[in-house]
Amino acid sequence: NSTNTVTLAGSGGNFTYTGNDISYNANSITLTSVTYQTNMSLGTGTVVLGDANDSFQSITVGTGVFNANSNNFSMNGSWDNSAAGGTYSNPSTTTFNNTAAQTINSGGTGAGHQFAGVSHTGSGSLTLSGNPVLLTANFSNSGTGAFSLGGQNMTVGGTFNNSAGAVFT
Repeated sequence: NSTNTVTLAGSGGNFTYTGNDISYNANSITLTSVTYQTNMSLGTGTVVLGDANDSFQSITVGTGVFNANSNNFSMNGSWDNSAAGGTYSNPSTTTFNNTAAQTINSGGTGAGHQFAGVSHTGSGSLTLSGNPVLLTANFSNSGTGAFSLGGQNMTVGGTFNNSAGAVFT
C-alpha cells in the first residue's frame, strides 16, 4: 500500500542489511542506525534518515526522494540523482569513504540536487560524473584516493579544504 511507512531501527544498536539490492517504489521508509551493504534504488519511494548513523553502498535516487533530514551519512559506493524528478532534500554532509572508486552524479545544481557538504576520506578515487555539483556548505578532501572533477564544475558555498597529500584534479 503506497500510504504505509516502514521504520527500521536496530535493537540497541545498528541494523545491517546485506541481502539483495533494495528498491523503494511508492512507499516511505525511515532509516535509523542502518548500514546498507547493498545498492539502494528509489523508484517513486521516499527514504528519510532518522539519525546520523546511517551508511550506504550505492544510492540511485530515481524519481523518488532521499530526505537526509539534516543528518550526516556515509557512502561506500556511488551517488546517482540524475533521473528527472529525483529529489535530494534536507542535505547535510555526505562522506565518501571507500577503498574502491566512487562517483557522484548530482543530476545538476538546481533544487533537489544540491549537497550541503561533501567529505572524501577514502583511499579510493571520487569522481564527479555527468553533471556539475553545488555544495551549499563545506568541501573536505582528506582521503588518500584522488578527488577528480571529471570535467565537471563544482561550486563550494563554504570552506574548501584539500588536506596535505590529498590529490585534487
